[in-house]
Amino acid sequence: MYKHTLSAILLLAGTSMAQAATISVFNFENAGSHGDVVSSIVTTDGVITADVTATGGANEARIFDTRETGTAEPGLEGRLFNDRDPSRTINARNALIVQEDPFLSGLIPDAADSGAAITFDFGQLVAVRNVRLLDDATVRITGDNGVSITRTVLNDGAFRNLGFRDRFYGVRSLTFEFVEGSGALDRLRVEPVPLPASMPLMVGGLAGLGFLGRRKRRS
Repeated sequence: MYKHTLSAILLLAGTSMAQAATISVFNFENAGSHGDVVSSIVTTDGVITADVTATGGANEARIFDTRETGTAEPGLEGRLFNDRDPSRTINARNALIVQEDPFLSGLIPDAADSGAAITFDFGQLVAVRNVRLLDDATVRITGDNGVSITRTVLNDGAFRNLGFRDRFYGVRSLTFEFVEGSGALDRLRVEPVPLPASMPLMVGGLAGLGFLGRRKRRS
């Protein structure tokens, strides 16, 4: 009997955790239009929110629409090609940049140079799975779990999909620092990491089994 009860509890916990593993996407399409300042975003399915802050340049995160032409960032205009396979191209549409100081450039939007950073503070614990980096840039990605990695897009007008596996599992904050160049971010994919709904039941069930076991031994 005890084995069957324990199996049921563990099954419920596993089911809850499996249901939680759903990928959500920040694609910035619902964050505004070309040149708009972005301070908060929500995934396309409405599940996860994040506050957005920027440092460097004008200390602003802004939307850059790659469909625009005649901008301050020709490397972000039009279809971008895969940095490792130029035959593959995408139309990124809305991406996120750090705005250069408009008093220096006179243009909006205009991506800030090296040293600029964008930080996402998520409304809950998440596993950050991947992001798309646009244009030639080197970015250092750091989570509040202490993990930091560096990735590069080599070519102007290119993109690269950066996968993280479990490096940023269970984070609430993630920072993208442009160490070299002035690239952009697109399609940040995350999944929620909540406390399983069955956890209280599992803990209570295990405690009950322990209590019953002690009573049986005493008798």
